[in-house]
Amino acid sequence: MDMKRRALLVGINHYDHMNDLNWCIDDIMAMQEVLEYHENHQPNFACHHLYGYSSSPQPITAPRLTKALEDLFAFDDMVLFYFSGHGYPTANGVYLVVQDGSEELPGILLNDILTMANNSPA
Repeated sequence: MDMKRRALLVGINHYDHMNDLNWCIDDIMAMQEVLEYHENHQPNFACHHLYGYSSSPQPITAPRLTKALEDLFAFDDMVLFYFSGHGYPTANGVYLVVQDGSEELPGILLNDILTMANNSPA
């Protein structure tokens, strides 16, 4: 069956320059259980994950997250983005912090993600 809905679930437990978090990957696994199937067991969202843990073979960097978001928002039907990790407020707006994010360059501005979503065919 062709899935008409796609979800990107991002959970980051480990950070290079900020305090680690304990439950973010567990959060996205719980969200997958809710989103993947309807109560009647019919498919709901096709879920794609990005996991940020200390031994991640591919850390979640700003370019990697941006590419995943571009892929998500290129889909022409219903999409969902869920992020579990640090947010970082600045004078420019709130950033979603990536694994190698720092105070100088935390990650991706939430406003930039909203612009991507608003410009999406989804």
